[in-house]
Amino acid sequence: MNTKPFGPKGKALARITQVIDEFTTSELVNSAFLAGVRYFDVSLESAQVMFASTLSSIRDASILSVTIQDALDIKTQVELQSHIDKVIATLGSTYVDVVLLSGGSMELFTGKTPHFEWLRQCKSKGLIHAFGVSVPSYEEFKWVVERGNVDVIEVKFNLFYQTPAAIFPFVKAKKTVLIAKSPLENGWLSGKTTDQTIPSILNSLTKPNQEQKRSILIERLKKVVRAEDLIPSALAFIFSYDAIYGASLAIHTEDELNQYLQAETMVLSYKQKNDLIDFYNQQIKNQPLI
Repeated sequence: MNTKPFGPKGKALARITQVIDEFTTSELVNSAFLAGVRYFDVSLESAQVMFASTLSSIRDASILSVTIQDALDIKTQVELQSHIDKVIATLGSTYVDVVLLSGGSMELFTGKTPHFEWLRQCKSKGLIHAFGVSVPSYEEFKWVVERGNVDVIEVKFNLFYQTPAAIFPFVKAKKTVLIAKSPLENGWLSGKTTDQTIPSILNSLTKPNQEQKRSILIERLKKVVRAEDLIPSALAFIFSYDAIYGASLAIHTEDELNQYLQAETMVLSYKQKNDLIDFYNQQIKNQPLI
């Protein structure tokens, strides 16, 4: 990174997934900012508009990140820069801090397509300050770490998906900013998602009994951590890895924000962390969830 620092590690990173009304959401973002959150995912265009208007006073002190979905659909440097220019214009700024590419392939993630070079050129022009990828699994993560040359990697990592930890030391050695996405397993570890809240039509599209299996694992996990609320342990586990910069969390209310910020204060003992690793190795690793 050659511009503003990313700030302290072990922080909740705010992913703005909806703007119900600009005033309410901007108040929430301001609260997060005052609490020390500096990294905001503003891939949503309405979030960019909000930072250009009601949140302009904290824009330059914030790190704003945008994820470009279906990156392989972008065929030219002109097309990619046009996309970035549009984001910058919507932000009412002269730059965007972080651009991540998603929906790629081994060729993209290992730098065999020209996309990384196009982003480097945007970086050299000052249009972006950092670039990287958002990857869904260990396989893609490994490709990027071994062969890609990026500033930031966002990878799925949580109590139910711990495989990426195997190469965290290599990420740290390369001084790449590492962000954990899906830290609460799409609501399962926060209690917002259960086998009762998943529509039957979605259940039928997944491997049989996957949702029931998750429900059973949740109950077993509560016994391991000796608590009904899994959020503190889930986030403390992620923050216990010093290679990780932060966890990307969708924040919709002040209560959620406070809950996540309080969870940051929890520190796992050596035994507690190993118990959670053992839980994954014994209950999930050889039969991964999908």
